[in-house]
Amino acid sequence: MAGIKQLILNADIIRRAHDTARFERLLFNLDPNRLAGLVELLRTTDPETARLAPIRYHHLLQALHPATTLGKVIQHIDYAALRPDARPYLLGPFLNLSFGNAFPRLCLQRSNPASGRLAYISLNGPSEEGAWRTHLPAIRDWLGGDWELMRHTVSVAELEQRSPLPAAFPFDNRSLAPGHLYAGVDVKTRRHVHMPFADLPSGTLLAGATGTGKSNALHILLQSIFANLRFFSSVYLVDGKDGVTLQRYARIAPGKVHVLWEEPHLWNLTTQLVEFMRARNADQRACNIDNATGNFVAVVIDEMSTFTAKPSGDAKHPDNKLHARFLDELAMVARRGRSTGIRLFVTAQEPVAEQIPPTIRANCLNTISFKLPIDAHATALFGQLESLPADPRHLQRGRALLKNGITGEIRHVQFPVMGMPR
Repeated sequence: MAGIKQLILNADIIRRAHDTARFERLLFNLDPNRLAGLVELLRTTDPETARLAPIRYHHLLQALHPATTLGKVIQHIDYAALRPDARPYLLGPFLNLSFGNAFPRLCLQRSNPASGRLAYISLNGPSEEGAWRTHLPAIRDWLGGDWELMRHTVSVAELEQRSPLPAAFPFDNRSLAPGHLYAGVDVKTRRHVHMPFADLPSGTLLAGATGTGKSNALHILLQSIFANLRFFSSVYLVDGKDGVTLQRYARIAPGKVHVLWEEPHLWNLTTQLVEFMRARNADQRACNIDNATGNFVAVVIDEMSTFTAKPSGDAKHPDNKLHARFLDELAMVARRGRSTGIRLFVTAQEPVAEQIPPTIRANCLNTISFKLPIDAHATALFGQLESLPADPRHLQRGRALLKNGITGEIRHVQFPVMGMPR
């Protein structure tokens, strides 16, 4: 009797081994069309096949790992030819993304690829959020659509396909909010981004190469200020293009909004601002107030590089001394202006010393960065780029990385376009 049971057991083992071998021949063949057979296997209605399919799927991911014999030839798989409906199941091997020597596995219970929801489980080691974010561009290209990492835990990464934002959409005054600076739309949440003027640091830097959307964003930030003029005692617009860009705003509120572009006028302004800070600090000491929550002073300097270079090549020229004092005073405003209500906004094409002095840049804690194609410029603002919500070197026109200098939060935002036809 025991011998018969053993024969039956051996026969069952042989049958299972035969089924597994047939399964492996179907899926382990490097022909992408056969790899796509995984989809049919996982969608089967046959109870026995449905029971074994997840196990075989797990075994497939194990076999495709570079540590295995088959994994050593994984580079020969033509992933571009793999059917779109099979791609979510083999995302790990395609990206060569593994944790604890294992590819993340698509959770069949929590995922619905057809509806744009994918949940990946890491069984052998902790999932790394930074690694997923780094691979988002490749995921979008391969799966198609605008995929975002919506939730992440030590063992699960959840991706969702979102309806893409249009490449450009018009600015609407209704997106502004009382007492807040408007900073576009969050690409991930699709919500408008508002930052209270009271919570802004002393300085905000707008950086970005020519043609990336920086100037358009500056005009939208100005709309936030103009819509909230009741919160400001003065607004100074310093135009690095001889008044061509900002002179249009000279009549917004005469006596409150001032436009200037001559260097001596800017030098006088910083001296006045330092005196203003000292006077307001004295008033705050008398009233036991730490920070101004109203009567803000906005100072917007467009194209800072225009005012960075020394006025004269002659080291003894008197204007050089005035210019050096101007830079020192501007750095003081950026460093200490927050408590007195000064809000400084500076634009520069590149975050280099030739365009914006390090003493000023270091105190512009808020950053709105459009595309910075040079590696050194991107890392100068953000350090390591792997964990960012988007790569600052490859941002599309109109999109930027917004770094909150108070909280440290970094968001991927898109600015609407001023003056688009409706």
